[in-house]
Amino acid sequence: MIVIIGGATASGKTKLGAELAKSLNTSIISADSMQIYSGMDIGTAKVSDIELGVKQYCVDIISPFNNFSIVNYRDEAECAIKEIESQGKIPIVVGGTGYYISSLIYERKYGRPGDNSDELRCSIKEELIDEYNKNGIFKLWKELEQLDLKSALKIHPNNVKRVIRALEVIKTYGVKYSEQDNDMQYKRDNFLFYVLTSNNRIERTIRINDRVDRMLEEGLYNEINELLSYGVEFNMQSMQGIGYKEWQQYFENKSTWDKTIIQIKVDSKHYAKKQDTWFNNKYPYAKCIDVELGYAYLFDTISDDIRINKENGML
Repeated sequence: MIVIIGGATASGKTKLGAELAKSLNTSIISADSMQIYSGMDIGTAKVSDIELGVKQYCVDIISPFNNFSIVNYRDEAECAIKEIESQGKIPIVVGGTGYYISSLIYERKYGRPGDNSDELRCSIKEELIDEYNKNGIFKLWKELEQLDLKSALKIHPNNVKRVIRALEVIKTYGVKYSEQDNDMQYKRDNFLFYVLTSNNRIERTIRINDRVDRMLEEGLYNEINELLSYGVEFNMQSMQGIGYKEWQQYFENKSTWDKTIIQIKVDSKHYAKKQDTWFNNKYPYAKCIDVELGYAYLFDTISDDIRINKENGML
């Protein structure tokens, strides 16, 4: 039995989750696909356990040199959930990576333990990327059209990332990408799910821009320079996150400082929109709360829900 707090970037999830965790004397399980990497702190807006005042799981658990799959996350997070529940406490999952959250809610085939599906998927992805580099995306899209027409009709032929991802799933697991969310069964029948939203796009843009400016003041450039000096490369999985990948053009002398910063802010806004779409479409049962109503309202609303559910024996 868990409490989940999801939402777009710069919505205040971590602060809210930490305060709730302190009030319940429990811990946080991060659902952020970038905060898993050690040594990548500023660009991921990572906050230490000491600063938050609570213990965090699934943070700083892997080197930037290594890949990390959704299966790896699911296994790590489920272990954390069991550990927290064994202490008689309520786990609080906080983050904006939808796939991570889904792995904790639904029973879904990501590959069986020991079946090498992760390795197979990586190999297939490399082959698809090679094919794309040699022949372009349209040939791959036509293959997707033959294997999964429903997905092909939804994915634009120029959307390289989604075309490749769809083919990855089909070729790795032998199921259509369009059917991956169909008929999924809940793995846990009792959880509270909240999505922090913002209908004020101007305020959110200000928060995102301020967040990027703060990262720069805290030394984002130096952090990336240090990662590169250790041998981390821009083509690694860890460097595909927003706030990191945009620097490649700068370090290759193909872009200016100002253009790089602008691109980070633009990409952050686009990502927030994608997160909104994901949370709105994938979790219709989640309770959406507008962050513009104020922190106190968010805290009180969720705290009251938790209290009522505990009194009714639901948590």
